[in-house]
Amino acid sequence: MRIERRRSASQIALPKVIYSIAGLVLILMILTSVWTYFSINNLLRVTQDRREYALIKGIAVAVSDPIVTRDYTELESRLVDTLANENMLAVAVTDTKGNVILNMVKSKANTGEASLVFDQAFIDPPVHTTSDLVKTQEGGVVTLWYKVRAGVVLGWLRIEMSTQTDDQILNTLRRNIILSVALVFLALISIIIVIMRRFFRVIEAGENALIESN
Repeated sequence: MRIERRRSASQIALPKVIYSIAGLVLILMILTSVWTYFSINNLLRVTQDRREYALIKGIAVAVSDPIVTRDYTELESRLVDTLANENMLAVAVTDTKGNVILNMVKSKANTGEASLVFDQAFIDPPVHTTSDLVKTQEGGVVTLWYKVRAGVVLGWLRIEMSTQTDDQILNTLRRNIILSVALVFLALISIIIVIMRRFFRVIEAGENALIESN
């Protein structure tokens, strides 16, 4: 009866130890995964901000000369080139007060084609700001305003961009992290179970040998 009780105690202790270790490993893996996800997320956001700034600054430089010379054909051509970017949705140039000089959107019916917008003569520009760049985001659309300069401020450049590509990257990253955590967790738990079973078998064998020797 004593031998059976000792064996039962070892068998009861094994699941408790495995569950405790599994819980601890799972918590550590979740915390590490969350930290990794947010670190990469922040890195992507910083990279996105820098890319957007470089993009709109380059476009502003490109459209400054046509604005000065009032060459609207050339201005339209450069805005069409801008809309060739797959993430670009709309682009507009206004004067300093928001009066539209040229406004173009990417056609939803014919992907990749740009069309002029004639029914919007005014767009509210950013106010009470000294920054050359103003960024807002609503849903999956980022709106950027940038001051167009040629010695003096000529007006504003406004672009709308889709965040679909970046969102897809983050969704893929999130899915891969969850899958990796699940697979690594299952692998570690399997290894731990095998090791702990062998460990408790050694303990149980030692207990039995000690009992038998008495």
